[in-house]
Amino acid sequence: MSGNSKADTRKKSVSIEILVGAATIVFLALIGLLAVLELGPPRIMIYTGASPLNTGLLGASDLYSETKGMYPNTIIITNWSMVRNIIAGCKNAVMITISPEIPYSNYEAEEIVRQLSQCRSLGFLVADESGNANPLLEAIGSRVRVEGTRILDLSTGLPYPTAVFNTSWGYGDRVTLDIASRLIITEGGGNDHEVLVSGVIPAAYIVNQTESRQISTQRIYLDVVIAMEERFGSVTVFTIGDGSIFLNQIMRSQYRDKYLELYEGVLRHLCMDQADCLVLMDASKYIGGDPVSLINRGVNPALLVTPEFLASAIARIIHPATWFPPLVSQADNTLRGLIAISNLAKILIISTSVLIISLVILSKTPARRVDTPIDARGTGSEELVNGKSIKDLGEKRLGRKDFLEVYRAIDEIIYSVTGTRLSEPGCGKRLAEMGVDRDLAEGFCKYMRRTALRAMLRRPYPPILRWNRAIERAIDMYYEVSVSIDMAKTIYKESV
Repeated sequence: MSGNSKADTRKKSVSIEILVGAATIVFLALIGLLAVLELGPPRIMIYTGASPLNTGLLGASDLYSETKGMYPNTIIITNWSMVRNIIAGCKNAVMITISPEIPYSNYEAEEIVRQLSQCRSLGFLVADESGNANPLLEAIGSRVRVEGTRILDLSTGLPYPTAVFNTSWGYGDRVTLDIASRLIITEGGGNDHEVLVSGVIPAAYIVNQTESRQISTQRIYLDVVIAMEERFGSVTVFTIGDGSIFLNQIMRSQYRDKYLELYEGVLRHLCMDQADCLVLMDASKYIGGDPVSLINRGVNPALLVTPEFLASAIARIIHPATWFPPLVSQADNTLRGLIAISNLAKILIISTSVLIISLVILSKTPARRVDTPIDARGTGSEELVNGKSIKDLGEKRLGRKDFLEVYRAIDEIIYSVTGTRLSEPGCGKRLAEMGVDRDLAEGFCKYMRRTALRAMLRRPYPPILRWNRAIERAIDMYYEVSVSIDMAKTIYKESV
């Protein structure tokens, strides 16, 4: 009776261990799923246009890298209300804006100028073909405005005219533009307001953005102004009617050096060759958001193919918040459909489902486990070496306590032969000295130690372990070790 009660107690303890482990895993998985659903997919901001944060062909990330290399104090500004502490007490600051997609409001422009007024001297590089930067130019006190027209080449009628640059610092070259606009001068300005023409197109057609580009009906304009420099007080402004010449597609082309030479010349001039010049690249006037919101706004998806966009799209697709709610909704609709059908159909569906589930469970249900302890102390070394124990155990479902019995039996045999225990750090080294391959010896001792700790519940992993295979592997490894020791002894005797 005592033996039966012990066996029953053993069965219950094993069952409780399995149930607690499975319940814990399921509970933690549900908590993790709910937390992931609550947080939603990761939001990776994607920027369009000539933003210094856009790494695509139409972005200006390469220009930012070049600027950072020239002047380490280069900062990307996404919110001008947060720059007060950055520019406090600066000697010389230069603001750069390239083809802003969103127009500056009068309030925003005045706030930017007010923030920058903390610096002793200011420089502005405005490269714009749309006119979105005109409120900023007005707030600065500039007399230059971007007309917002399109300049067409005289010979081809395409928006790629060639401009001749001749600047105050000695730069002179011919540069091909890309969708440029004419600059105009407004009235006003004091006697100390100096305006210099730095770049012109000798002859070209000028059309509005909505106007037909049939060159046969267009008027020819001479000396179309494309770049101007202004100086008044402690402010220097350099305006170019084309921001496209500073985009990544240009910086990554074979003509990169020609355009970069112009940009570097402007930047050095505005920074007055001061190494500590503070350069602020505006990134506040570009459309930004996650891929879905950008596409919903009408942004061409072809313009969003960047590493950041791909990473954001993949993260959103695989995130449970994307596919789990629709899956639950579909399951709910399916159940509603089943409820709406006739009672006979319900009975047939339920019966069929129960039958299929029962067959699957029965086909995968293992034989009933009889967790009877192995009398490993009565198992001799010869039986283990000859593999009789594996054959005897093959039809039984074994547990962790069975492994401990086998572990103790093998440990006693190893100790009697080598004088060392499996749990001792020098176990592998001692077996190697007895003629066992070093890798086999170290792997055998390490596996036996770790699995024994798992069997004694002193080690949490692996969380799922099939003890039949663990015992079989332990005996197989012991068999290889014992054969190696026997062969070494035989070789030793023959040599003597």
